Amino acid sequence: MKKCSLAHEAATPCLSLEWTMTGSPKECRAHAMVCSRMAETLPDGRSRQMFAALAKSWLELATDVENSQALLDTCSDLSQPYRFASRIVDYGPRRRG
Repeated sequence: MKKCSLAHEAATPCLSLEWTMTGSPKECRAHAMVCSRMAETLPDGRSRQMFAALAKSWLELATDVENSQALLDTCSDLSQPYRFASRIVDYGPRRRG
């Protein structure tokens, strides 16, 4: 299986259908940039639109991965034993008035 390196993609996009994805938002955004650059080099037409759509999809995937990671982090926090008042934030003295 071939894995595209980001250094390689910056110069020449990898057009292999076999590659691995780590699920990193940073990597998704790098792929989006490659697709955007490809779209910019193509004349107006279907191919340009397809690469622009791919760039948008990569950016959406990056956001989805970030949101999923945040949800997983929240769930892992909830799996810890809860101690009464352990999550109360002290905002300092209250004003009474």
